[in-house]
Amino acid sequence: MVRFNMKVLMIGPKRDVGGGVSTVVNQLYEVGLDKDIHLKYLYTMKKSNSVIKGFVALLAIIKCLFIIPMYDIIHIHMSYGSSFYRKSIIISISKIYKKKIIIHMHGSEFKEFYFERSSNIQKKYITSILNKCNVMLALSEEWKETLSLIMDDKKIRVFYNGVKIPTRYIEHYNGKNMIFLGALGKRKGIFDLIVAMKKLVKKYPYLHLYIGGDGNITEVKSMIEKYNLNANIEVLGWISGEVKTEYIMKSSLFVLPSYNEGMPMAILEAMSYGLPVISTYIGGIPKVIDDRHNGVLIYPGDINALEDAIEFVIRDHTTNQLLGQSARVKIENSFNLEKNKTKLIELYESMFDLQGDREVLM
Repeated sequence: MVRFNMKVLMIGPKRDVGGGVSTVVNQLYEVGLDKDIHLKYLYTMKKSNSVIKGFVALLAIIKCLFIIPMYDIIHIHMSYGSSFYRKSIIISISKIYKKKIIIHMHGSEFKEFYFERSSNIQKKYITSILNKCNVMLALSEEWKETLSLIMDDKKIRVFYNGVKIPTRYIEHYNGKNMIFLGALGKRKGIFDLIVAMKKLVKKYPYLHLYIGGDGNITEVKSMIEKYNLNANIEVLGWISGEVKTEYIMKSSLFVLPSYNEGMPMAILEAMSYGLPVISTYIGGIPKVIDDRHNGVLIYPGDINALEDAIEFVIRDHTTNQLLGQSARVKIENSFNLEKNKTKLIELYESMFDLQGDREVLM
């Protein structure tokens, strides 16, 4: 039996598509959000060709015309590009029905989408759509600052991602296995990591890197072949569930040298298992990684610094272990999904009065 009478319609990609948004949604289900409130999930995108994707989006919009009137709060997970334009129609429908709207912004390139890729007319449309929401959830203070340049800043709240704390965690660090999880392309820094590996294996020939993710797999494999790193780098493709857990458990270091992020779920998951992380001074990452305390931070594109950071962690097992233990404690204390779920329910309650169904001005 649900604890609260509010009815929430949550909208995003299909839950099995992989990536940060579906991970956020799936973990909210894992900690029982749907047991605490009346929650329905509607997907507007699935992995397929453009024709199927268009059909799925159209079908979802048609469904919204009939479903939205049945719910009190519409919680929309949004990104940039086509994700924005799909969700903009649903936001407009929700507004027509006078529903309370939460936009949960995940698009790591929304800043570029708005300021660099949109015309003046598109910018006006984007701003008008974002201002239709009651609450905008930003994944970091940096994102809040960016969004405040586009929309009414009084509606923006920082809402960091969280993860479910696993019962299993790493206790023995071998100092040789590293893992990268994310979309394979320049934005996540995978090519920088391969270049760094080229130099590192000359000094540490036992180093091994697992690469999990989809995207430019052909280009990644070609680069590995070019640098003769087949014995040191294993490309796994997209991995999830127990398979992902097993590769995390046999690693000693997580590396994500990204150029653009919000608050990467992959980093939070890795740290929850006790993996120290090397990443960059962007988005919400510095909020979770304390440099040289539970991981190492570098600037995007600085391959020499990336090499030094990896060497700093792997060359001493005690350092590796202390960083990993501190990483898990950080997640337990500050990025615990159970606490996030409570904050989310409190937000829903603040927008919905159980007795009078009165709107609260946000």
